[in-house]
Amino acid sequence: MRCESLVLSTAIAIALASDRLANSRQLDVAGSRRLRSHEQAEGFQASLEALAQSRVATTGQPWNRRIMSASLERRTARAILLDDGGRVLLIRFAVARDGNAFVFWATPGGTVEPGETDLEAARREIREELAIEIPLAGPVHSSVDRFTHKGVPVENTDIFFVGRLNRTAPRLHAATEDERVAMQETRWWSGEEMEGTVETIFPRDLATVVRRLIRS
Repeated sequence: MRCESLVLSTAIAIALASDRLANSRQLDVAGSRRLRSHEQAEGFQASLEALAQSRVATTGQPWNRRIMSASLERRTARAILLDDGGRVLLIRFAVARDGNAFVFWATPGGTVEPGETDLEAARREIREELAIEIPLAGPVHSSVDRFTHKGVPVENTDIFFVGRLNRTAPRLHAATEDERVAMQETRWWSGEEMEGTVETIFPRDLATVVRRLIRS
């Protein structure tokens, strides 16, 4: 069972891993990452098939019962980027969730890859998503959210760092078509705007966190 659990967690983590570009103009790097993602997907499918055989052989029960009853643990690193006016930079996302379009705003960031620290991942993510490099400090906050991604329950832990960025909202960069569709725009938000909006913002307590950071 311990071996089966290891295969399961490894397979799903590979499928959900995020590959982005440091610069969208580096087409050779983009092609390499897309090829690696394809190879990882093939490995994910092979791991699931092996898991299915193991599950039936050891328990006589279909493997998908266990997958749907257990949550994948995922860790991400994110950057709270503030300007001199105390506004925070957010990205508007539109993704499919439970068969419907789910639109929300969130800070830049993404999955912590194997061998990375949380801080290293946060720096890499803002470089890949926004093509910027700035100092980050922290962590200054963390939050846990639960959702379903491609039919798999996910328990996601976000680790937040803070940085300063005084410029117009930077342009988005994406390596794949899925990322170009999901990441729609960037915008600066004040605390008052976040508290008064009907749109979904993650983390849900971001306005409170930003006020605390401004006072500190």
